[in-house]
Amino acid sequence: MIKARQLGALLLLAHVTFAQTATNIPAAPVVTNLNVSRQETEIRIDVSATAVVTSAKVTAAYGDRIAIDMPGVVYNMTPRRILVRKNGVYAVRIWQQSENPPLTRVLIELDRAIPYLLSSERNSVVVRIGGRLKEQTQRASKQPSQPARRKDVAAAHSGRTPPPVSSAEAVFGDFPRNSEPSPSSGS
Repeated sequence: MIKARQLGALLLLAHVTFAQTATNIPAAPVVTNLNVSRQETEIRIDVSATAVVTSAKVTAAYGDRIAIDMPGVVYNMTPRRILVRKNGVYAVRIWQQSENPPLTRVLIELDRAIPYLLSSERNSVVVRIGGRLKEQTQRASKQPSQPARRKDVAAAHSGRTPPPVSSAEAVFGDFPRNSEPSPSSGS
């Protein structure tokens, strides 16, 4: 009888300990909204979440698109595509790239060369796209900005990834779009 009581007490203690541990695990941020605002000189893309997202980073930036990955962020809604057709932005797409580990991807389709700025504001990841961003950034920093370089295939397969963007940092890039395919591209 004593052994049964000890076993019962042990099971009760284990249950309470497990319940406390499960409630202390922070939940992954969940995307609650994607808002695209068409302003006079820029496009503002705002991805809202249930918690602060500091892991957003540009993973690919080519002439006609910018891919932004948010590791550890969940997107439970159906994939979306919002047509913009203004200020160099053709469309914005968002979807859950991976469930385990969670990874949400935002893809911005461009129709011309355009500078952009990626930042984190409270519980949102914000991408600002527009021609005047380059001027504003240069005036604010008083240093000429360097255009980002396209990753080549060898660098993409080397396993190296760009550092994540924190809330205090912003990524700036200006990517020209090739108007005609080159003869070496196989098109």
